[in-house]
Amino acid sequence: MARRRASRIVVAVLVLWLMVAGVVPAAADDPAAEPDSLPWLGAEAVKYPPLGPAPAYPDEPLGEVYVPDAASRDRLRAGHFNEPVGYQTVFPPDERVRISPTVGFPTSAVVFLGLYDRFDNFIGFCSGNFIGPDVVLTAAHCLWDTDVGGWIANVRVVPGRDGVVEPYGWDLGESFWVPTGWIQSAATADELDWGLVKLPSPALGYATGWFQLGVLTTQSLLDPSFQPTTVGYPGDKPLGTMWATVKPAFLAVDHSTLYHDLDMYPGQSGSAVFRGRDGVIVGINVRQTAGWNEASRLNTDFIAFLNSACGQMGCNFSYFVESAGGGGGGGGNGVRPTFDALTPGPFSVVPPGTVTIGASAHSDSAIASMTMLIGDREFTSNTNTVTAQLDLPPGVYVVAAQAIDADGDAFEAVWDIIVSPDPGEGEWFTSSGAPKAEQINATMRSLVEAFRWHLFGQSWDGAPHPDLPSHAAFAGQAPPLGAWVGPAGFDRAATEATLRSLVEAFRWHFWGVSWDGGAHCDMPTHAACTAPQGPQGLDPWFTPSGEPIPANITATLRSLVEAFRWHFWRFSWDGGHHDDLPTH
Repeated sequence: MARRRASRIVVAVLVLWLMVAGVVPAAADDPAAEPDSLPWLGAEAVKYPPLGPAPAYPDEPLGEVYVPDAASRDRLRAGHFNEPVGYQTVFPPDERVRISPTVGFPTSAVVFLGLYDRFDNFIGFCSGNFIGPDVVLTAAHCLWDTDVGGWIANVRVVPGRDGVVEPYGWDLGESFWVPTGWIQSAATADELDWGLVKLPSPALGYATGWFQLGVLTTQSLLDPSFQPTTVGYPGDKPLGTMWATVKPAFLAVDHSTLYHDLDMYPGQSGSAVFRGRDGVIVGINVRQTAGWNEASRLNTDFIAFLNSACGQMGCNFSYFVESAGGGGGGGGNGVRPTFDALTPGPFSVVPPGTVTIGASAHSDSAIASMTMLIGDREFTSNTNTVTAQLDLPPGVYVVAAQAIDADGDAFEAVWDIIVSPDPGEGEWFTSSGAPKAEQINATMRSLVEAFRWHLFGQSWDGAPHPDLPSHAAFAGQAPPLGAWVGPAGFDRAATEATLRSLVEAFRWHFWGVSWDGGAHCDMPTHAACTAPQGPQGLDPWFTPSGEPIPANITATLRSLVEAFRWHFWRFSWDGGHHDDLPTH
């Protein structure tokens, strides 16, 4: 099942005065525990991966929702939890490693689930993971089981628990969901053994972050260096302690199951199987045999069930469907459409009045739909071409187009057009070379803010922005920014410093091109940080006498805007594919 992705029209944005915050795992306090030596997780893990759209309530729900009794929840909030003091299978030798401390992503988003009956008795625990700000993914048998007579009465959600330490506090589940087929099978349909816990507030999730679900191809899952990893709360270890294990590869993979020999024990039911390099969830641990453990594989059916669940409970979560080519995206066979024409062309100048705007595309199968957005106006077509005629006053307009082919593969293009009676006018300068202060300041501010967030988790307004990808944990509010162009013209020093920082950071992040020849491994890069490329030159933005050079400033701003749109969302600036540039 292909997911249709709504086009998001955003000017990409980033770096100037940069601050880096990080958490380094330390050895556990438990003298019997080993140091945390696992690669948990890879450097590509993202604390706030983008959320999918909130699903509508389904016409035919695929699962059942249980809402705990309010009185019992109030009793638990006011009382004690009556936890005892302190089978999946552990394969000798036991290779599990304790994770402590658990503060900081990704361990913050791993959840201890305390289970209670209708008499408020603690009857067991499971593991789970945040997949959105107010929703936790776990196993169905943790929420509904014949052994407890059906629904569990209450679930206490404790993210990042570390023994007796609960660094993020806790909350009680507001509602639970499991597939209807799980109940109808009397808890025997192993292929449906997964469920969701919905929280009453997103506060915990925004504090901890959440994981992204990935529907990966079998080829990707069978990669011999996949490093499947699981983290949870095994019952044979001190209560509430978090343990992890990793293996080089899966034992086998089929349509619905991942077979592995990751060491586990009861209590870890509901814990995820992650891809080691980035923490993408690819399965949920549910059962065992004498020779291996098994996880339900995330596939498009799984995602359809979760979308139905969130439609019923009012939540949304983060996921992607990998194409056959191995990249995250819209499913299908991996061959995305290509745009043949964008009209008017990117950064074209057209006169005010009636403007014809459109796009056409082709693919390896017929184009099934085209969508075009101009501001808040949407236009659609069931052919390979979409057009609209609009009466536009002077200004700068952003156009977004999406093409989806018959295989379900999607591709987007986003470009700017300038409407002006002066054919020599540009987005950032008039035809006479005078700077357009408001437009330049807005573009540079958005670039700096976006790059600060993307590289270092610094927010421009003090709030997390999970719709924008980031390589870092949320690090609070960034310092305020001033203006680069004022009534008297450019602030040359500030403009040169900002543009230089943006270009240098962009080159380093994309390709490992170092501005000074050194390795800057404290700054994220998609290249090998220990093998930097040498410095590259910069074209001047001002003459020796201090006059701005409009062509050079325009070229730099345009390339940065286009590159970051591609990097953040795979939005093409010209309708073509640019697979030499990394993208999220």
